[in-house]
Amino acid sequence: MVATVADQVVAFIGGGPPRQQGIPGGVEIYVVHVIPTHRCAGIGSQLWNLACTILRGPAHAPLYLETLAELPCCTFYDARGGEVLTRTAGTFYGGAVTHLAYYWPAGKPHERRP
Repeated sequence: MVATVADQVVAFIGGGPPRQQGIPGGVEIYVVHVIPTHRCAGIGSQLWNLACTILRGPAHAPLYLETLAELPCCTFYDARGGEVLTRTAGTFYGGAVTHLAYYWPAGKPHERRP
């Protein structure tokens, strides 16, 4: 899915069947990106809510995604009730990083918490 402003793609999100065997997700978000000039404008939230609603279906299937703890997107997932399921040390382009798997169990809302 994409979000556009004035016919320009400013955000995208992709997801589908889970790719990891060890995570109990029914669906996985593969990628989320909002270009920097359009962040903090609600575009990412709207795209997230729509994509998760479609992917998870009416039963709110379990959902997970993987990211790096060092990225600011973690506050986005925390605010939407994501639980850190796994935390593992790794490297990325030669630097130390922490890989996270965020998880939303079946039935748990994915929308921003008040």
